[in-house]
Amino acid sequence: MNRIKELRQKNNLTLKELGQKIGMANNTISRYETGKREPKLKTWNKLAEYFNVPISYLMGLSDDDKTVIKKISSEVLLQELINRKVLFPLGYRTFGLVDSPNGEAIMNKIEDKIHNMPIHEFRL
Repeated sequence: MNRIKELRQKNNLTLKELGQKIGMANNTISRYETGKREPKLKTWNKLAEYFNVPISYLMGLSDDDKTVIKKISSEVLLQELINRKVLFPLGYRTFGLVDSPNGEAIMNKIEDKIHNMPIHEFRL
């Protein structure tokens, strides 16, 4: 059985409130919770994003409820990478990468994300 109801109740939401937040009728959500209807992939994605859990956890296929996607600004991302000792500042908008087997690939991905968007999505 899926975990939609469990997560909705854990977040102190009524069916109506959840429906309003994700743009879905409360009776549809109720059918998903009881297993009378199966959500489409787009709906699983929307619910998983709202509750900030993996789709597999939401579907009841996994017990791993760790956050998959976290939206953060460039500044927060850079500070987090510095705090985790992945990057170190060299100067204005210039950073060095701490030695790592995947260093170049990581740095390229970070640079692409930072220079292309004000808000970034990273899989953790």
